[in-house]
Amino acid sequence: MKKRNYCFFLPLTLLFAACCPEPTPGPILKTEDLVGTWVYDCQEENTRESITFTATGMLYYHSITSGIESSGSGRYFLGEDNCITGTYTISGRNYNLNMTAVDFNEYRIRFLFNDLGFEYEYAKLLTEVELDYGETLVPNYDSYVNHPILSYFSHEDKIAQVDAKTGKITAMSEGVTYVDVVTELGTAVIKVSVKGLFDDYALLIGKTKDEVKDIYGNPYKEDAESVAYMNESTIMLTYFSRVTGLADCVCCAISHLTLEEKKEYLANKYYTYPQGCDNEQIAYVNAESFEEATVGIILYTETEYIYYVAIEHDLFEDFSYGLGKTAEEIKYMYEDRTLFHEDETCLAYMVTDGYIDFVQFRFESYKTVQYVALMVNNLADQEEILEFLNTKYISLPEYSTDEDLYFTDAKNLMTIVYWPLEHMIVYCLNDESLQVASRRIEKVEELRLEKLTSIYVNLPSDKSLRTPLDKFPFEY
Repeated sequence: MKKRNYCFFLPLTLLFAACCPEPTPGPILKTEDLVGTWVYDCQEENTRESITFTATGMLYYHSITSGIESSGSGRYFLGEDNCITGTYTISGRNYNLNMTAVDFNEYRIRFLFNDLGFEYEYAKLLTEVELDYGETLVPNYDSYVNHPILSYFSHEDKIAQVDAKTGKITAMSEGVTYVDVVTELGTAVIKVSVKGLFDDYALLIGKTKDEVKDIYGNPYKEDAESVAYMNESTIMLTYFSRVTGLADCVCCAISHLTLEEKKEYLANKYYTYPQGCDNEQIAYVNAESFEEATVGIILYTETEYIYYVAIEHDLFEDFSYGLGKTAEEIKYMYEDRTLFHEDETCLAYMVTDGYIDFVQFRFESYKTVQYVALMVNNLADQEEILEFLNTKYISLPEYSTDEDLYFTDAKNLMTIVYWPLEHMIVYCLNDESLQVASRRIEKVEELRLEKLTSIYVNLPSDKSLRTPLDKFPFEY
């Protein structure tokens, strides 16, 4: 199958109605052939989609692409030339449906999306099963397929494993995946949902306090930076960053499981990270490589506490969260940093992380931060910084020169300016008073405080995934 370059099946491929192509000789698709749920699940593209057609002409769609969930419904019409048209709604927006079944049987169907000319193959959903952690099951495959089964294959062994010959499914960790049932006519799937030994707290990382409360309800305890929940066997605390307001650490104590049970479950669910392991802790990450991981998981062997921590891959800290904040808000956000300069127009903090020496939050004549200026270390690799900015943001070549490099964020809320010769990076809000993208900020010297002595600091290379134990104040 071709690599898919589009995230969402319906919204991106079916924006406009179009006439179906001329019919081609071949089998005629009947409504009874189409009725059911069809699945496209591609791990390489981080895309999972399902389309359900009913006998009464209803269409239901669901997708999860790069963690973003989307669903909708509508009506479809099947033409004699195997062309499927109709309308549907996703998040309040109406779309037109236009695709053709170019090849199909009872186990698979290949759709041609007429507006774009791309073809993708979907597998028939045979049934759904729910398993507890460690439970095994051999579904009654003969009741779902009418042809010899050649083999079985799990889409995610971390969630559910399957014996390639017998089809025996073993639940490994919490989550949802599919098992391929490979026949001589094509591949169908079974949906497998596994209930874990305990909640997947890694999913809380990056959520706001309100989002955590929506999931777990009113907390047992709460303050400005954390919420705590407790039941008969588990204590769970979620901590929120002062800077971003998002959850960056979750710690929990689980009393009804032994240390060995926790080790086995975490090893099944995540990927062991040897560089973070020692006699006191076992470290895991939520992806096959550290570079792809967004959450680190740490099991302390003495206390048996489990920590979930956000993994940041930025070259240096993102100080743009200070834009639009008052002086008091900045002081609260960066209370743990050294404030070395303060006046009515500016707050400046030491950084010295090997890339940035210090950061300034500039108010000018306003009550809130208008610019954030970073003083880049003289010894920092400028090509590395430029590569990072090009990766994190969107380049604006129409405004850039070799001395003035302009970028914007994905939502076009701010402009980022990199001045290599001045060793400076500036973040500015995009609004009517700050049309930075169309002009250079001239007063560079006003942004520059007295230059500090640059001390190159080697960044830690072991990435040991350690967390302060004082984040868990309860007795276990």
